[in-house]
Amino acid sequence: MLKDPPILLLDEATSALDAESEIVVQEALDQAVFGRTTLIVSHRLSTIQSAHMIAVLCNGKIAELGQHEELLVKESGAYAALVHAAAPASNATPDLADKSFLIQAHVLRNHMGTDHLSEERFPSNKLSTSSPTSSSTHPFVRLVGLSKPEWLHTVKGTIGASMFGIIQTLYAFTLGSAISSFYMTSREEQHRSIRNNCLSFITLAIGSLLASVLQHSSFSTVGEILTKRVRERMLANILRFEVGWFDRVENSSGAICSRLASEANLVRALVGDCWSLVISMFVATLAAATLGLLISWRLASAILAVQPLAVVCYYTRRVLIRNISNQALSMQQQSSPLAAEAVAHHRIIAAFSSQDTILRLFITLQGEAGSAVWRQALVGGVGMGGSLLVTHLMLALTYWYGARLHNQGCLTLAAMFKTLFILFGTGRVIADAASHITSDIAKSAAALASIFATLDRTTLINPDDLHVHPVPLHHLAGNMELCHVTFAYPARPQVLVLSDLCLQVHAGQSLALVGPSGSGKSTVLGLILRFYDPLKGTVRIDGRDLRELHLRRLREHIGLVSQEPSLIGGSVRYNIAYGNEQASEEEVVEAARAANVHDFICSLENGYDTYVGERGAQLSGGQKQRIAIARAIVKRPAILLLDEATSALDMQSEKLVQEAMERVMVTCTTIVVAHRLSTIRMCNSICVLENGSVVESGSHAQLLAKGSMGAYFKLLRRQHHSL
Repeated sequence: MLKDPPILLLDEATSALDAESEIVVQEALDQAVFGRTTLIVSHRLSTIQSAHMIAVLCNGKIAELGQHEELLVKESGAYAALVHAAAPASNATPDLADKSFLIQAHVLRNHMGTDHLSEERFPSNKLSTSSPTSSSTHPFVRLVGLSKPEWLHTVKGTIGASMFGIIQTLYAFTLGSAISSFYMTSREEQHRSIRNNCLSFITLAIGSLLASVLQHSSFSTVGEILTKRVRERMLANILRFEVGWFDRVENSSGAICSRLASEANLVRALVGDCWSLVISMFVATLAAATLGLLISWRLASAILAVQPLAVVCYYTRRVLIRNISNQALSMQQQSSPLAAEAVAHHRIIAAFSSQDTILRLFITLQGEAGSAVWRQALVGGVGMGGSLLVTHLMLALTYWYGARLHNQGCLTLAAMFKTLFILFGTGRVIADAASHITSDIAKSAAALASIFATLDRTTLINPDDLHVHPVPLHHLAGNMELCHVTFAYPARPQVLVLSDLCLQVHAGQSLALVGPSGSGKSTVLGLILRFYDPLKGTVRIDGRDLRELHLRRLREHIGLVSQEPSLIGGSVRYNIAYGNEQASEEEVVEAARAANVHDFICSLENGYDTYVGERGAQLSGGQKQRIAIARAIVKRPAILLLDEATSALDMQSEKLVQEAMERVMVTCTTIVVAHRLSTIRMCNSICVLENGSVVESGSHAQLLAKGSMGAYFKLLRRQHHSL
């Protein structure tokens, strides 16, 4: 709050906090909003009861406007209905029965008092990975092995590249012959030589066209097919990796997409462009050296002696030019992340009026880039100048030696020009090709290592492991048990998330897990789904260790609704049926009705065919959550896992969805992770977790009966006091 703004906007700022965290954050917010005009968007009644003005919105219009006490008096009003809907059951506890829980309201407030807000974030999960399977075979050899099915295209491309290399040498030979034609004394012989050379150029042009088409079309076909094959194998292997592998920073979604796109594309460049250039360069070098020695072995020997230095000079110039250009672009792009971040967060920048600050930073980065580029350009200029100096000295030396041989009668003028053009022209071709090849190889070497590391890696938890006992999984009763489970994330082995945890839930019953953030509630769900394996103890379903079951088939019987719903780019129907691809239209609609999302879907222009956008970007958080619930319902799971499944819903939607979930919970074994204790009263059993262990368990009534010394009672009281 360094800016000290007179106006403060809070958009569900603490909607996911547990009660304990909410109290701490609320104290900070009480000080932050004091003396400021504050606008709050909130679901929780606790954040707005002391507001000067409350506006209840319905379908984009203000349904009611007033203070908390004024609106509460109107028993038939929208605000009072929300309050009564949020009120806990009367048997909760005598001193808490008249409190209220949550509300969906847009609050306009010139605040001089206090508010209560909250959030929960479970610690990020990381997992170390097993070492990839090493192979003694060179990556390029393995890459060639992957392209064996396209051997016919490879042969045709090799023929085309060889033809192109020979044509380059013949072109230099013809050019030398054409120049020597102008030194002929006989005009008739000169005309005939020029005519023949012109026809040769035309023939070479046609040959170059055919060779180039054959070369590039064949190698491009091989490259594209190989790129497709590599991408498919990489993605297929990545999708089998254990969940912990994706928790690592280097395996973020952006990094994986980059590997599938850029690294696999470098394979195409290596097999297509690079390999064709290597063949053309090799054939051109061999043809030029042979032809030069046949024409004039003395001059050719002298040129070949200095040819490596000439190639190095040509190569140096090409590399320096490209590097200066690339480095200049790279330095200029250092300011791009700042510009991208500014554009992405333009609303925040506009809200805080920090445009000038961003612009000053951008100008500073641009200035630093300009200075660095100038230094690089100076060094590059010296290097290029030295390279040109050496090249011209070598040309002068070879022309002098050729002229001397001509004066001695050992070499004709035509032979001298032909030899010079053949060998020096070929040297330029070699340098050009080498600059491209070395650049591609340097970039492709790291890409190949990364690709084969991904392809060779063996997942720690294989969902398709065929070595497990062939236990039939056509039906699960749903009995679950965690026996003395100890677990720590491999990235933080010194921090035990679960310690000797024992839990049990019988088939068809429901178990609620409550407790402060970081107590291990969501980790339990991850172990049941076998995202991770415990360090000690076992997780059992129907009496069998999870490691003895075929994991993919097991997960077909488990439904999951997470706190942050993930939707896939596609229609609403596709996202709901994703839980059961065999689901009929009636089953999809039935699941949508149960999740209280059918009416909303029907209000959309295209109904169930509406595109939800990338990751559901076209929908609100509550709408995405309800679609995720419908996706779990349509799966008809034997085991249902709910991880804060209604955290993004307003009070009215939560109540309706809760009723639907209670109907679904009757037909399956359910484990619920919740901070809103009002949502888990009907569960058969409630376990309070602290520091990865169960400190209390029993039904809602049994835990309340323990009185003020009970852990559950304290959680409930703390949550009510935060209202």
